[in-house]
Amino acid sequence: MRLWSYNTRMGCLTLPACRHLWSRRFCRLVVTWILIVGSVHGRVAIGSTPSMEAGGRISGRIVDAVNGVSVAGASVVTVNGSGGTQADAEGRYLIDRLDAGEYSLRFSHVGYETRQVDGVRVRKNETLVLDIRLKKAPIGLKGMTVVPGRYAVMGSEPTIYQSLTRRDLTTLPQVGEDLYRAINRLPGITSNEYSARFNVRGGEYEQLLVTLDGLQLYEPFHLKDVEGGALSIIDAAAVDGIELITGGFGAEYGDRMSGVLSIRSRRPPVNRRRFSFGISVMNVRAMLEGTFNDNRGAWLFSAKRGYLDLVQKLSGRDDKFNPRYYDLFAKVQHQIGRRHVFAAHFLRAGDNLLIAGSEDYYSEYDTLVTSFDNTYGWLTLYSEFSGRLTARTMISFGEVGHDRSGRVSVNHNGTYDISTRVNDTKSFRAAAIKSDWEWGVSERSVLKLGVETRDLAANYNYEGHLYRYYSDNYWLFRIDTVLAKLEPSGVQFGSYLAGRVRIAGPLTAELGLRYDRMTYSDDETFSPRINFVCRPGPRTSIRAGWGYFYQAQGIDGLMVGDGEDTFNTAERAEHWVVGLEHDFPFGLLFRAEGYVKRYSDLRPQLRNLRGLIDAFPEMKRDRVVVYRDGADSRGLEIFLKKPVGRKITLWASYALARIEDDVSIVKYVYYDDAERYDRKMPNPNDQRHTIYLDMNYRPTQKWQINISWRFHTGWPYADSTNDYSAQLRRMCAVRYGNYSRVDLRVNRDISIFSGHLTAYIELINLLGRKNVRLYYYDTTCDRDGCYDVKKTEYWFGALPVFGISYTRGF
Repeated sequence: MRLWSYNTRMGCLTLPACRHLWSRRFCRLVVTWILIVGSVHGRVAIGSTPSMEAGGRISGRIVDAVNGVSVAGASVVTVNGSGGTQADAEGRYLIDRLDAGEYSLRFSHVGYETRQVDGVRVRKNETLVLDIRLKKAPIGLKGMTVVPGRYAVMGSEPTIYQSLTRRDLTTLPQVGEDLYRAINRLPGITSNEYSARFNVRGGEYEQLLVTLDGLQLYEPFHLKDVEGGALSIIDAAAVDGIELITGGFGAEYGDRMSGVLSIRSRRPPVNRRRFSFGISVMNVRAMLEGTFNDNRGAWLFSAKRGYLDLVQKLSGRDDKFNPRYYDLFAKVQHQIGRRHVFAAHFLRAGDNLLIAGSEDYYSEYDTLVTSFDNTYGWLTLYSEFSGRLTARTMISFGEVGHDRSGRVSVNHNGTYDISTRVNDTKSFRAAAIKSDWEWGVSERSVLKLGVETRDLAANYNYEGHLYRYYSDNYWLFRIDTVLAKLEPSGVQFGSYLAGRVRIAGPLTAELGLRYDRMTYSDDETFSPRINFVCRPGPRTSIRAGWGYFYQAQGIDGLMVGDGEDTFNTAERAEHWVVGLEHDFPFGLLFRAEGYVKRYSDLRPQLRNLRGLIDAFPEMKRDRVVVYRDGADSRGLEIFLKKPVGRKITLWASYALARIEDDVSIVKYVYYDDAERYDRKMPNPNDQRHTIYLDMNYRPTQKWQINISWRFHTGWPYADSTNDYSAQLRRMCAVRYGNYSRVDLRVNRDISIFSGHLTAYIELINLLGRKNVRLYYYDTTCDRDGCYDVKKTEYWFGALPVFGISYTRGF
């Protein structure tokens, strides 16, 4: 690996050969998957299509017996096995095509007592309405949460155990109606105003595993040139539930060191079709959903499009800044017999950003043109062979593309010019087969195992030039050139085995072992993990976890613009986590967790000391490479949630954290300057104190008001002038001031045109507080000489955001 060498390097494969090899591997994966599915599942699925004759129906709504909240995802089956279904997001269910007669129905859900209703009489061609109230019950072994650091958002869990419900999520201030921006208020998460990305307990965003309906997503963001991604590519309206694990996750999750964000798409309502439409200051979206074949099948389609470029055209403004983005998501699923569900998914997102030169900073010839593309398709077969054995088998394809080109010229007060020209094309493809199995061996033990193989290929084509001239005679002072053409490929294999055992009455343990192998980087790792949960009472849980978590450098993760042309070995994080959760009788949910995360085998890290947003950070003079012997992240987190009557809900969270790097050497990429540290120093993500306070008030069923306050201490930075040697010595030596912001959101629900309309307005940074984003220095020259002037850049001031959404059945 060479981080400051700028010689041309060529890959070992030509592009046509790479594509041909990759295509053959993908075909083999498809054939293998078909054989697996055919041999394992075929006998049950064939010939099991039910009769199409009309019959009687049973429908109704399932709610919590105490608070009347819908129990989404509740299971409803006939005792004799003649029919069954699941409740939708509103708790509604429907069982149809029943023969006339008398039935017994069994209603169940994780966290509730199973209820059986006998003597349910069904008549032909008639619908019987049967509403059910379920009582909470001790959680069984399969549904028990063993890992610490888990937060449920929306979804099908009992409301009291959800950190954020769907109603909460739709009333929280969140610029752009973005899921990531709504959940970044949970403990252990740090983020900034420009980006939807967030860091978990001190780890970089790349250390977070993100899945949608079981499929791993890579870089799921729009406008990645803005701090890594300004918005998520997933429409919040198409999401049914989210699970965030901030540490100590199980062996089924691999190749990530910090956390897991698992997203589940929306379950269409039973026996209904629905259309929704929304428009805000940033984008317009639409969603269609419904069922078919007597509710055995369901479908969903959503689309979103940013329209800032259209607004500029209609207003006649010069297109010097022209961002465009869109995303599409589609899902179709169908029940096969009584034990299998087949689902097909498709996700597509695209971005184009054009920034033309301005008179203030760039010359009229300067431009930046970028485009990003994300495409995913996957097929999934869910199987329940018995009450104890379940499986999920998936075949998937994904491709991520990135094109970036442009030129930037900067004149430094007439002394010299710096001109940067870059053409950067990168693509990444993955085809995978994955199978996960869960077997309830007995009432006291559960066994989980899984295997996954991915065929990976990447393509790098980079050309970058940095010219430096004196302005008086345009005499060439320096040229730095980076040329890279690489086409790595390889296989990623992962497998795991985990067992959950109830050791004694209140104590349950889960022990797991994971094996991962990456051929392109020659990494082979074993990850032991263990988690405990002790439930001394029905309202109290004590959880603890330990484990090793490895992460290989991604096949698309080479920083070729910095001269990197070989893969580093896998990094490792060791987690120690302990937590307490208690549900008080008066409705207060209390959670507290402490953690220690130790990093080792860290690869060199590239940073820009000044922190400015730049299209080509690899070409900046403040680019440095940081060598670290290790890093430590430790902290304490507290989360509180309390409903006050039926109209008010309160949340509060506090996090105390310390993130330190064990730095050995810091070296400039473009200069020979280097500084030996050999000591611990704060990480740029070190956020010592964080506080969130939220109140949601519902004066009537039509009005909802949320006010929130967030506070955190400042991040460390390098405080110096344009003296780059001094900047190197003072990296992360001082901190910005404390950050504080008050946000307000008001929702108004209206019934209109046989549908439901919601209008909202948000006031971000209601009090208009000036929060410092960064300090930087400009060199100013006059007849007395040249000197540095310190300038300040702030985060958002007072920012109004508004929008409407409309939903109607059809």
